[in-house]
Amino acid sequence: MTYRDRECRRVRARAAARGRQRISWQVLPVLLLIGAAIGVSALLAAPSTADTGPSRVRVEVPRDALMISFGAGRTPLTRTMTVRPPIGKIAVNPAGAFLVHLESDLTDLGTGRQFPAQQLTVAASEISPGVLVLTVSADPWSPEQVPAGDFRGSIRVSKDGAQVDVPVVLRVDERGSWSALFAVLILVAGAAAGLLIKWITERLTPQAMIYRRLASLRRAVGWGSDGRNLPVTARLQMEELQDVIARHDYGRAEQLFTDLEKEREHLASMVNRFVVLDNTLSAQAETVTAHPKPITRNVLARVDAILDECHRRLQLAKDAPWPDRADEVARDLDTLRLNFITASQVITSYLELPNEATLRTAVDLLQRGEYDDAAREYDRFLQAGTVEANTAAEPRKSRRPRPTRAPRAEEPGLAPWFRAARPIAGMASVLVVALVGLKLQYLGNQSFQGDLTAWLTLGLWGFVVELSGTSVIEVVSRLSAGHGSGTQPASVTRP
Repeated sequence: MTYRDRECRRVRARAAARGRQRISWQVLPVLLLIGAAIGVSALLAAPSTADTGPSRVRVEVPRDALMISFGAGRTPLTRTMTVRPPIGKIAVNPAGAFLVHLESDLTDLGTGRQFPAQQLTVAASEISPGVLVLTVSADPWSPEQVPAGDFRGSIRVSKDGAQVDVPVVLRVDERGSWSALFAVLILVAGAAAGLLIKWITERLTPQAMIYRRLASLRRAVGWGSDGRNLPVTARLQMEELQDVIARHDYGRAEQLFTDLEKEREHLASMVNRFVVLDNTLSAQAETVTAHPKPITRNVLARVDAILDECHRRLQLAKDAPWPDRADEVARDLDTLRLNFITASQVITSYLELPNEATLRTAVDLLQRGEYDDAAREYDRFLQAGTVEANTAAEPRKSRRPRPTRAPRAEEPGLAPWFRAARPIAGMASVLVVALVGLKLQYLGNQSFQGDLTAWLTLGLWGFVVELSGTSVIEVVSRLSAGHGSGTQPASVTRP
C-alpha cells in the first residue's frame, strides 16, 4: 500500500469518528430545549399553594340570582337585574326609599377564598311601584387581585324596616396550571417564529449569497471535493474564508475574496497541473495493485518507496509559498511531470523484470529522488534491448480512483458549549421572552379574556418582541411602565 493509500484510509477513519462526535453535539441543543420545556411544564402543572386546600366547587346559580362571569378576563364588569320585592315583605310607602347593600364579602364555598365587598358597587332605582332595578359593578383586579373561584353572597334590599335578600354570584376562571402552560407554548411558538424570520433575514440570506460566491470561486479554481490539489497557502485562505463566513465576519471575507479572485486564473492553471500529477500517481498505484503477476513483498516495498518519494516531491511543490513563488513552482511542476513519467516507466519495467540489475539500480536512484541518474540508467536498459521499448513506455491504463473527501481541520480546543453558543443563546432568548410574556401579558394582563383573539395576540406579542431584537431588560421596563399607567396591555414597537 502506498503512502497516499495509507493516508486516505487514516483520513476516512478520522472523518468518521469526528462526524459521529459532531452529530452528538448537534443533538445537544435539542435535548436542552426539551429539558427546559419539561421543567417549565412540570412547574406550571404543579398545584399552587392556594390549591392545596379544599377543591374548587362549582356552585349552582339560583334562578333569581344576579350572575357576573368574568371568564379569564379581569376587567371591571357591570350587570343589571330587575327585582320585584314581595309585597308581604316590603311595605308599600311611596314616601319611603329602597336601601341596598352587601351583607358581607362574597365567599367561594369550595376554597374559602373571598371577593372583597369594597370592590363591588351596588345601586338601585325604582322604575315603577314595586319594581326595582339593581346595578352591580365588580372589579376583580384592583385594589386587590381576586383569585379564581365561584363567589357567592347576597344583596339586602330594605324599605321601611322590611327587607329581602337577592343572591349574587361572581365567577372568575382560573389562569394557572394547564392554561398557563398553553400560554407558554403559544409564546414559545411566537418567539421561535420571530427568531427564525430574524435569523433568515439578517443572517441566513446574506450568508447564503456569500456562500454562493465562495462556491463559484471554488469551481473556477478546481477545488474539487476537498481542495487537496490547491497550493497549501491558497487552501488555507479558502478554509479561513469559509470560517469567517460562518462567523459573519464579512469585512475579512471581502478581503480574502479580493486576494483570491485576483489570482484566480493563475491558481486554476496551477491546480490543473497538480491534478494531472496526482492522477498520474493514482493511476500508477492502481496499476501496481492490479498487476496480473504475483509481486514479492520486497519488490512491492521498493515500488511503494518510489511512489512515496514522488508524493513527497508533489507535496513540497504544494507547500511552496504562493503566489510569491508561483513562477518557480510552475517550472518545478514541469520537471516533476517528466520525473513522474520516468518513474512510471521504470516501475512498469521493474515489475516485469524484478531481477534486472540496471532496473534495480534505477529503482534505488528513484527512491532517493535522483531522477536524472535514474533516467540515464533506464536509457541504458532500453539500449541493451532486454525488452521491447514500447513494453515499458507507458503504464497500462486503469480506471481513476474515486476521490476521497478529506475532513475539516479539527477545531483548536474549543469546548462543545462554545461551539453551540449561538443555538443555546437563541433558545435562552426564546425561553426568557416566553416567561416574561407569561408574567406581563397573561398572568399580569387584566384585559386577557382567554378567547381566540387573546391567544393570537399573545403569540404575536412573542413574535414581535423576538423579531424586533429589543433587549429583554428594555422590554420588561417598558411593559412594566405601561401596566402601571392603565389597564390596557402595553404595545411593543420595533426600535
